[in-house]
Amino acid sequence: MARTGGSRGTLYGHFDGKLALFEAIVEEEAERFAQAVTETIAPAASGDLDAMAERLIAVATSEETIDLLRMVIAERQHYPGIGEIYRQIVPRIQAWMRRMFREQTGASFCRDEAASDFLADMFLAIVLADTQMGILTGITGDRLDKTHLIRTRQRLKALLALRDHLGADRLSELAALAQQDIEDGR
Repeated sequence: MARTGGSRGTLYGHFDGKLALFEAIVEEEAERFAQAVTETIAPAASGDLDAMAERLIAVATSEETIDLLRMVIAERQHYPGIGEIYRQIVPRIQAWMRRMFREQTGASFCRDEAASDFLADMFLAIVLADTQMGILTGITGDRLDKTHLIRTRQRLKALLALRDHLGADRLSELAALAQQDIEDGR
């Protein structure tokens, strides 16, 4: 406030109150996170999943991202609009990841689109969600160590081994069943 020479009242006047200002801040931070994720994924044209995972972990565990998640978790019960803002960002990141996964890993990785999408979703869960949850809950401490990165690589290798073991057809079947369960609300 002191830097701008304004008052709280002036600032709130540009919005429809304190809640609207708060929502605007969350929306801006969520957009910044989504942009950082998409920029991180885009350069990985080589299809190197380890390199992509390391870059995503760096974005997912940045101070700004963890602060955003803490804010959303703390405030969404009181202000449902806050949770809704974040909820709109996640599917965009997921869609971007699915598209990039297909483009970067190509037919050699997984020929079937549904199976490829399933693997992309699992990749996001392993790399982003698991990593962020570890920090938010304190399981990994405030920062990640090499052990977590090794575990992440092991999980990615297990994911790829699952793909290789099941084959594209069976993986496609499982992806379709999982999608049907989601649509059926199971």
